[in-house]
Amino acid sequence: MVFVSGDQSQNGKTTRSLYLLSILKRLHGDLNDLYEGLSHVLGIPHHHEVESHEPNIDVKDADTEIIVTMQIPGVRIRDLDVSATSHYVVIAGEKRCEKEAKDLGSYELERDYAYFRRVLELPCEIQKEKVHAVFKNNVLTLTMPKTESLARSAYQVTIKAD
Repeated sequence: MVFVSGDQSQNGKTTRSLYLLSILKRLHGDLNDLYEGLSHVLGIPHHHEVESHEPNIDVKDADTEIIVTMQIPGVRIRDLDVSATSHYVVIAGEKRCEKEAKDLGSYELERDYAYFRRVLELPCEIQKEKVHAVFKNNVLTLTMPKTESLARSAYQVTIKAD
């Protein structure tokens, strides 16, 4: 589902919420660093190979649009939510994975659920009403047209000799 919300930056709610979200994200990173440090000092085993539940985002700033791609294996389209304002894009989703193994006399079922939410500040203003989202082969692609004033090509200046 793709939802394009109204731009609430006029009253400061969106900007304030995103600022608080960035503080919480930084705090989360600091707590992870603290845990790793204490684990090392106390000799508690921890897993470096734990997969991050926060998918990476690639951003391409083209002449007339911003293109965002995110590879998110294990996520179904119905578990995705995308919202956009003229300056931000929020991509959220839930990954669900179940592994079932039946053997003679035993039954094993493993479940892995992970929620992610990425808030991306865009390099320029976009036309939020014209954001186009495609989910194909576990890759989400957002195409976001820039506002008309930003999408214009450069103006060639003529240089005259004195």
